[in-house]
Amino acid sequence: MNGLSAYCPQCRNVVNFIKVAGRSKCPLCGFEYQLADPLLRPPSPGLNAIGVFGVVLRVFIILVVLGVIGLAIAFVGCAIALKNI
Repeated sequence: MNGLSAYCPQCRNVVNFIKVAGRSKCPLCGFEYQLADPLLRPPSPGLNAIGVFGVVLRVFIILVVLGVIGLAIAFVGCAIALKNI
């Protein structure tokens, strides 16, 4: 069979679309859409896009920020404790 069965948004019927020159065409109403080439799809961003160095850098920045927050909490605690002396 030369087509695939799908819902046509224009005539609102389930039809067997006919593939013609990289396009699919509804045999009832003539609605057409471009077929996507799966090999030309852009790569999805993810871990590979950031790279190992980017991940290590982000982890390092998070650890530095957590360290600064910990020191700030310790400083405030010491300031409160020494205030009453």
